Amino acid sequence: MVKEESIKINGESVFTLNQAAKLINFEIGRTKLMKLFRDWGLLLRKNEPSQSMIDRKYMLYWMKTIELDGKPLKKVPVTLVTIEGLAFLKRFINKKLKEKNDASSREEASICDDSRGSAGVEPYEILSLCSPILQKVGVASLCGSSDGGKSFLCLCLAIAICCDEDKIIGLKIQKEHGSVIVVCTEDTAADMCVRLSALLGDKKLNEGKLRFIFDTENLPKRLKSELKRQPADLIIMDTFGDMFPGNLNDSIGIRKFFRTYKKIAEDNKCLLLFCHHIGKGKENNNSPSKNDVLGSQGIESACRSVLILRKRPDGKRILTVVKAKPYP
Repeated sequence: MVKEESIKINGESVFTLNQAAKLINFEIGRTKLMKLFRDWGLLLRKNEPSQSMIDRKYMLYWMKTIELDGKPLKKVPVTLVTIEGLAFLKRFINKKLKEKNDASSREEASICDDSRGSAGVEPYEILSLCSPILQKVGVASLCGSSDGGKSFLCLCLAIAICCDEDKIIGLKIQKEHGSVIVVCTEDTAADMCVRLSALLGDKKLNEGKLRFIFDTENLPKRLKSELKRQPADLIIMDTFGDMFPGNLNDSIGIRKFFRTYKKIAEDNKCLLLFCHHIGKGKENNNSPSKNDVLGSQGIESACRSVLILRKRPDGKRILTVVKAKPYP
């Protein structure tokens, strides 16, 4: 076994993830521990440190020089944990394990059954982007009539994330990158400039944080490229009907379509929010449900969260959560 050498940067000791896993010593294997760190948002998909861990000086992203037999020196990126980071990780894991044990003892039958599901997955915390109605990672949908205000609400959420705001309509925003990508099929760039100017008022967007895509050809590839260039907390897909190439009642085609975007969300630890329509005659439904979504049941089945926005006769809007697993 090759022993890893100790590393010092600016005179301070730092540790590789392998060394940190051994020092933390929670009897959790290194592979499982790294997966938990990714699930909790501490690490990104390739075990790079999240921006919050870097900002707090708990982790560093360092270029290490390695020498291979007979080959030129090569630099590779390495995630390093500081001494303060080790202490934080120990506290954080203790807190998570305590929360898990407390939840299991209080409501073992209901909470554990809901969280594990048929696959028996352990009930770790589901992080929120907009608590408690939108999860941090995955696919969600906002549905409503054509004049219900879906695009308006999505744009307001995008502005809140890209400005120094921590709430929208009274709900807490928990952002990591402060960045949003809007994929728009119904407005031109000129239209969007006019709408943004009206909504922003005296607010100022953080530079480069709000991005737009108007051409949806090869969209998955475009999104992957844009996310690689700069991560985002949220991708707004406005609208689903223009992006899905098949029949809205084709459940197999819909599941295949969403599978591509779920993978993008999971790989990049972000949320994709699809704007979609409700069925004809559902606008005046006083008890909205996920069955009001236009098209196959596969649409709402693919989304962890489904919201319906309705317009009242007096012009005000009502936002209803009709599906938000695992939230109550």
